Formats: sequence, C-alpha cells, structure tokens
Amino acid sequence: METSDAEHERRRFERKPWHHEARLLPLSAIPADPSGPVRVSGEGTASPVGMSRAACCDISEGGLQVWAEHLFVIRARLLVEMDTPDAPVGLQAIGTVVWSAPGEKEGQWVLGIEFTDIGDTARSKIKALVEPQIIRPLLDLDT
Repeated sequence: METSDAEHERRRFERKPWHHEARLLPLSAIPADPSGPVRVSGEGTASPVGMSRAACCDISEGGLQVWAEHLFVIRARLLVEMDTPDAPVGLQAIGTVVWSAPGEKEGQWVLGIEFTDIGDTARSKIKALVEPQIIRPLLDLDT
C-alpha cells in the first residue's frame, strides 16, 4: 500500500516496517447500530468480537498498521497487545481505528490504528524502535 505525498506530509511520526504478532481487543460493547466493532463472517453477518489476532506491518510513535482477521469500524477503541523481542511481556496501548481496507486475502483486513493512550515504558520502547540509529565511526585507538 503506497502513501501519497500529501499523506506523508501530514504524518507526525516516522514509520518503520515491523513484523510481529499482535492481539486486538475491543474495549466497548457493540452498539445496536452497525457503527460498533464487528467481525464479519464468511456469510457477511456481524457478531461480537473477543481477542483477535493480527500481524503488525509497520509502527510509529503515533500508531501502527496491522493485517487483522476481523474488520473493526472506524473509531473503534481497541486494546492493542504487541509482541516484541525486546520486551518479554510485550507492549500494550489503547488505540483507535482511523482507517480500514480489505486485505489481499479473503477475510483479511488492513487497519490503521492510532495510539490514544500509551504508557511511558511502551512509548519509549516504540520510540527506540523507530528512531534512526546513529552509527558512529570506529575510532582508531592506535593513534
């Protein structure tokens, strides 16, 4: 999925490819109307969602893009649990779905999730992941 120049310009945070597992848990009950978080079955019917698996595509300090098993509507609030090799218990944040699109496979969805509530520890670990690493030249210690 490519981003336009205008879309790139409005981003506040640098994104980085990040391929790890995640879990998504809706934080509100499904309202009577179809604007709440939904799971779309093979028949196209909506049903409540519990914890849902997802695969992270990229991450920034402001949010992440995931491939999800279920469709969540725009503005759905989610608990996002992200696996990472640097944190044995993973990272958690509260996020809001800001965009969605059908994935490449049947029954797969691509979601853009903006972090709305994230702890200092999780934020600093994500910041360390996406900040460019400064490579210092090796000093010649013999001189």
